[in-house]
Amino acid sequence: MAEFERTRWTDERMDDLAGEARALRVEMHEEFRDVRQELREVRGELSSGRRWTVNLWATTVIGFVAVLVQVSLR
Repeated sequence: MAEFERTRWTDERMDDLAGEARALRVEMHEEFRDVRQELREVRGELSSGRRWTVNLWATTVIGFVAVLVQVSLR
């Protein structure tokens, strides 16, 4: 069997690891905040695009109904 070298976890190494974990957490928090902001912006763009599409379809349907009414009245 291979012998494994034992690693000593000194207080200093534990503090270093904790500091790195905190820094990583802060970085992840900032990145996720940026991603959430970008998602909000995309949702806003999609919402206005969807609104524009609905208005276009409603105008088209109303136009067709108006044509059908005029044709049926002749």
